[in-house]
Amino acid sequence: AYTRSFLAYLGTQEATVRELARLAKATQACLVCFEADYAMCHRTYVARAARKLGGPPIVHLMARTAQADSVFQAAA
Repeated sequence: AYTRSFLAYLGTQEATVRELARLAKATQACLVCFEADYAMCHRTYVARAARKLGGPPIVHLMARTAQADSVFQAAA
């Protein structure tokens, strides 16, 4: 229910997400949250929405590694 509600809300924020994409492309940017698993966090949805609107590639920073977002790898 949370994910569905958050995605519905995110869909109403295109101008804000577009601005985030522009800023993230123009400078170094990092979305952070306390959730340890990026797959369980709202920041993943925000990052993917920004990427779809021209934002930079997504890299998930984890304890000792970095992992590229698999959604866009499959589309490439």
